[in-house]
Amino acid sequence: MPSSATALAAVAAVQKASFMGRSQIAKDANRVEEAHLFIMFNTVANLGLICWQPDVLGTIESIYNPLHEHLAISTFKTVATAFEYTFMNADLSFLSNYSFLVKLYQSFVFGLMAEKARKEGKATGGIAC
Repeated sequence: MPSSATALAAVAAVQKASFMGRSQIAKDANRVEEAHLFIMFNTVANLGLICWQPDVLGTIESIYNPLHEHLAISTFKTVATAFEYTFMNADLSFLSNYSFLVKLYQSFVFGLMAEKARKEGKATGGIAC
């Protein structure tokens, strides 16, 4: 499937989940314009990834995880500069501080998401796309 078709399918899935209200992240995704969701998912698909799924139980320095880090930070910055995260009171002054964004990302992924994966008893990479 071409990357744009994959991205459109992912956007549709997120929008469907947002209306079903299964998670706060899904609900918040409904507040982001469809075009910006497409940019995020298309970026992932263009790199040949099926989905954004870092190895939360792996090492930060693996070849796989820095790719996901870069994807997350770059797409976050792109969408944030379009004021799509104002509902979260995102402080745009931090967008120019890359090392701070890396620390936030790593804390979220290798802290919060990893702990969630451990609690759920999931295998490495087991958090669903």
